[in-house]
Amino acid sequence: MRGNLFTQLLFWIFTVALWLPLSAWPSQQFAPARMNQEAGQRGMNATTEELQNFDDFLDSHPQIAKDLSKNPALANDEKYLQSHPQFAEFLKAHGGVQRELSEHPGRFTTREERWEHAGGNIRRGELRSLDGFLDRNPQIEKDLQKNPDLVNNPQYVNSHPELKRYLEGNPKIAADLKENPKAFIRNEKAYGD
Repeated sequence: MRGNLFTQLLFWIFTVALWLPLSAWPSQQFAPARMNQEAGQRGMNATTEELQNFDDFLDSHPQIAKDLSKNPALANDEKYLQSHPQFAEFLKAHGGVQRELSEHPGRFTTREERWEHAGGNIRRGELRSLDGFLDRNPQIEKDLQKNPDLVNNPQYVNSHPELKRYLEGNPKIAADLKENPKAFIRNEKAYGD
């Protein structure tokens, strides 16, 4: 009886020891999806597509992004919207973003920043493309996995003409990669595994 109890105890210890690291892995790998789910539980209605649209807009309008980062309430300021008609037009075309910004401007802009930092703005096609490039260029892959910030180092990029051509030929990927290299490389590694 004692041996049987000891065997059962060992079984449960090993089960828990194996389960704990695995239970943390998906939550780290799929942080953007988890953030979207958490936001839905808090009553925020913006979809991933709307976050992507908002992120794309802010990426192409850095001054507005800077202004909203400092003061999210500007999204509801008529004078600000009149002086930034492209932002007003964007909000009219994206009702979910407009609704979220009118109800929770600070929370929504913070959510977009967290989403982008976690790599939520990186599209699957971009990961597939970068994964294929890195598979064909294993030394660059090794270098970027060790130090993702190398994509922002002109000396490194210029000394690797295949990387330079790839980035020039894929401007959206280049912009996302340069904006958040750690998240992009982390997501590419998870995609390639």
